[in-house]
Amino acid sequence: MSNKNYIVDNLIVGTILKSISKSSIKLKNKIEKNSSSSYFFVPSSLIDHKSVMTQIDTYGILNKNKLLFREPIIREQISYVKFENEINYQNELHGLNIISNQNKTFYFYSIENFFHKYESSVFTNLSSNNVNIIFPNKTTIHFYSSKKNILKKYIKKLTNIVVDEKFFTEVNFPSEIELRENNTLINTYELTNKSFLGLSYQLVQLLNLLCSNPNLNIKVSENQNHYLNTLFFSFYKFFPSFLSNFIFKFLLRFNGSDIFSKQILEVNNIFTSENYIFSNSIDDDQSISNFKIGEFLPKIFIKSKNKSLKDLLIDGVNVISSSNSNIKTKDNLISLKTETHKNLDGHLISPSSFELLNLNDCFYVVSKDGLVLLVDLYKNFKASMKASQLKSKYSDKKQKYMDAFEVKNFTPSIPRPSFNFRWPLSLKKQ
Repeated sequence: MSNKNYIVDNLIVGTILKSISKSSIKLKNKIEKNSSSSYFFVPSSLIDHKSVMTQIDTYGILNKNKLLFREPIIREQISYVKFENEINYQNELHGLNIISNQNKTFYFYSIENFFHKYESSVFTNLSSNNVNIIFPNKTTIHFYSSKKNILKKYIKKLTNIVVDEKFFTEVNFPSEIELRENNTLINTYELTNKSFLGLSYQLVQLLNLLCSNPNLNIKVSENQNHYLNTLFFSFYKFFPSFLSNFIFKFLLRFNGSDIFSKQILEVNNIFTSENYIFSNSIDDDQSISNFKIGEFLPKIFIKSKNKSLKDLLIDGVNVISSSNSNIKTKDNLISLKTETHKNLDGHLISPSSFELLNLNDCFYVVSKDGLVLLVDLYKNFKASMKASQLKSKYSDKKQKYMDAFEVKNFTPSIPRPSFNFRWPLSLKKQ
């Protein structure tokens, strides 16, 4: 992490930065109540195990007061973290300013000493008025929603407790942030997720990338969801429960359990410096890897060492490959192997991790944060590396303007029908 000074105007941004970096974090002014504790979701690989956290291992889908569907979270390790330290206020600091241009407000309520059987689970209702219900331990339930009346309704349905809205706590998350240094704009970043879990997780990943490289020009995609999922999620409440459960199980197998859980929880985002982001992945079945450009590699443990793969990554270009690939490069080459190739040079990992990365067929180029910058077959190594280092040079000005076109203020609409009547009617002459 970069050890810069960060000045923030949003408490949750400062809380996250304080948790994932070693930088000096200051609140610009007393615009928010500096509460004694804050909660947020984070990839488990980014957080110190000394932090107070809950490893989320299952997710569920709610329909009104019924739990329709509950499954384990595969591969993606998500932690629900409690931050208990205060952040100091100080004006006129020199450093990087993170300014929250737009905020999304969530309402939070905690119920203690209420016994249940859903420890380490998170439930969602997949609605535009999204509700996240977290069970950190056997006796605690946390409720989040952007609507007070929705939050109040779900508390009543699940616990039979009627709560006064004045006891709800406001949590303000930025939906757009600016990065400035000496009042000079470096970049603007838009956050696209809607739920507390999704927006929290997305903000953590973005801030982690900016800590390593504040000048990074990065764009964040919307939650990468299959169009069949989106269609069903919009109408499942109108289906009988037994039919909805059946379709959810079909979509689970259709998408794959690991991808489906990320789509449900709204953490299936892509981070890229390209000007375009596809709304749906193309030819996923033909993909050579489980991880695409713009995604983060999972936590891979190195055997015989108290390290993970991320500990081997450095600033600049990191190439990850199999020990028997015979790749030669001046960049930081990380060769991985299993027990079957223990005589070769490289770091030893489990067979399941080796298979997950599909290292028999492909190599990766990743950043220090584990962000996939390139994935390709070994036979294409020289051509891919050469092409990835070339800067684009446009000769067509029209194409350049099209690629730089910003569409965030564009609202799509259906063309209005137009009818042309002529009176009096006249017969068409042959």
